[in-house]
Amino acid sequence: MAKYRIVARDGRFFAQRKYFRCFWLDLPWVSLSGYGQWPAGGENPSRQLPLVENYIEIYRDSVNKTKIVKEFD
Repeated sequence: MAKYRIVARDGRFFAQRKYFRCFWLDLPWVSLSGYGQWPAGGENPSRQLPLVENYIEIYRDSVNKTKIVKEFD
């Protein structure tokens, strides 16, 4: 089951993430002009599909590299 997706709205592409196995929410709007191995940068939303794809890679990698020190209920 997918955790991320790209949707088209009003001629622009948006990156989304699935929460609680049923809700799709837009990822935060950020614009990056060239970042490490993503020279095209990343945007959400964007009129260019490759920028949204790069944005999901950047977002996913930043989430995966986050170290959880402690969790609370």
